[in-house]
Amino acid sequence: LAATPGGANAGYAVAASLGDTATARGLGGHAGRGFSGDTIQRKNQYTEPRTVTLPTKYDGVVSSAIWPGYAMMLVRKTGERRVVQGPQTVLFEYDEEPQILTLSRGKPKTTDNLLQTAFLLTRANKVSDYVDVETSDFCKLKLKVSYRVNFEGEPEKWFSVENYVKFLSDHMRSKLRSAVKRIGVEQFYANAEPTVRDVVLGPAREGAGRAGTSFEENGMRIYDVEVLGVEIENKDIAAELAASQREVIRHTLTIASSRRGLEFVKESESVRQQTDEAKQVTARALAKLAQEQIEDKLAVDMARIAAAARTATEEQTVSLAGEKYRSNLLEEVLGQQRAKAQQEAAIDQVKLDQRKAWLEAEVRAVVDKAGAVDPALVAALTAFGEQNMIEKVSEAMAPLAMISRTGVMEVVGELLKGTKLGDRLLPAPKNGAVKASGESVPRS
Repeated sequence: LAATPGGANAGYAVAASLGDTATARGLGGHAGRGFSGDTIQRKNQYTEPRTVTLPTKYDGVVSSAIWPGYAMMLVRKTGERRVVQGPQTVLFEYDEEPQILTLSRGKPKTTDNLLQTAFLLTRANKVSDYVDVETSDFCKLKLKVSYRVNFEGEPEKWFSVENYVKFLSDHMRSKLRSAVKRIGVEQFYANAEPTVRDVVLGPAREGAGRAGTSFEENGMRIYDVEVLGVEIENKDIAAELAASQREVIRHTLTIASSRRGLEFVKESESVRQQTDEAKQVTARALAKLAQEQIEDKLAVDMARIAAAARTATEEQTVSLAGEKYRSNLLEEVLGQQRAKAQQEAAIDQVKLDQRKAWLEAEVRAVVDKAGAVDPALVAALTAFGEQNMIEKVSEAMAPLAMISRTGVMEVVGELLKGTKLGDRLLPAPKNGAVKASGESVPRS
């Protein structure tokens, strides 16, 4: 027994050596009919079938390696079945045989080109097909689609459909033709992929994706589909649709360009606004900083002014104290000078009194002496003495008369008041005056 998974030449053949080579090669019927010769001659072009020759008649077991993602169903003569999934190497029981699947090949999928294989690809199986559809406006199209298939559920059901490829293709062709028949060619041509995906996989579910298409018959599920192409059989319609699509694309590009321009303008204006806002924030920060600096400078200036005011107050207080001290000192000095002047005036008064007393004593002595002299001589001497004394006194009292702005005779009269000479001098005659030199001015 020989078996290989997948491929154009997949399959198996069995041949056993049962003693007669001709019988083992399928010629036993002819050998048993009694030909005229004992030997059979074959042509050299004969190709022997693929065989597995067991090394012994009874020893050794037939095995097969099953690749990852593949499965094989083994059937016994009693009808018992088991499914073996790869990756592993399976050992055949003496009466087990693999179940053969017959799969459609080519595009579109038909029964004209079949593949026989014992291996089933259960994960990420890919089935491609062409589907002829017609739109609601009687335009025929050819869809190129590729389905992604997984086999799920119970493995015994996977081999229930011998040609699952044809089964899947026929079912999906029917669904696609029915869905496209309700849509116009322009609408379908513009939305071919989402339309096909909605038909094959079902509508998109929020947070759960698409459900896909499941087949209860053999546990097959289409979990994804690709639209490889859409062809319009009518060339004129295809050209018009292409022109329409180009026009739509042109308009779309124009709108997209305008939108990009709008987005650029919005973005640039947003950046400019953000820049202006940043500048305003910076300006406000600078203004606030300047205000704080001004306030700090004002506080410093106020503190400086307050300190200067306190200094000036203290200086003024010190100055007033100094002035007061100097005033008190000056008053004390003036008091001392005044007391000294009073003392000196008192001393001068005493001296003057002493001088006056001496003069009076001298005068009395002179008078006493003169009493013994002739009265005429006395009178002459007296007049002469008075005149002489008046001249000396006038000379001495002239500055005092100038200071007091009075006549010399008045000053002398005041000085000699109470004496005979003073009585003679005061009061002064009305029509006469005394010169500064002490001479008498004759009356008129």
